Amino acid sequence: MPIRIFGSHGVVNLTTPEEILKLWLSDYIEPRIQTSSLKRSTFIRYEGILNNYLLPHFGKCNLVSITPSMIQKFLSGNIKEGELGNGSLRTILIVLNTIFARAIKFGYLKQNPAKEIERPKLENKETYILTPQEIR
Repeated sequence: MPIRIFGSHGVVNLTTPEEILKLWLSDYIEPRIQTSSLKRSTFIRYEGILNNYLLPHFGKCNLVSITPSMIQKFLSGNIKEGELGNGSLRTILIVLNTIFARAIKFGYLKQNPAKEIERPKLENKETYILTPQEIR
């Protein structure tokens, strides 16, 4: 069932995550750059996340059919393949949470499938402190 919304592109029927993700980027994130509440580099990073990870994996699914287990499987698959670090996976999950939260806020979804997913833990790297001789 398509979701009908009115945005800067007029009335739009949304049936796939691809449609709502692109609309989220153009109607929610991009205007925040104009008001200086978001850096251009953040927009570029979010755009990369959408194009390189979220759209290839979730883009053609029915929006309401995305489940927490689908999201967990996506994250776990990237951990096993070693393609992404935990920090990048956390950012991807934050982007998903934000998108689904906006969809709920405007009545397009009833629940956020990314909300209960546990964020990957950041690895504590051992800090090496230089000695005074090494500083010289």
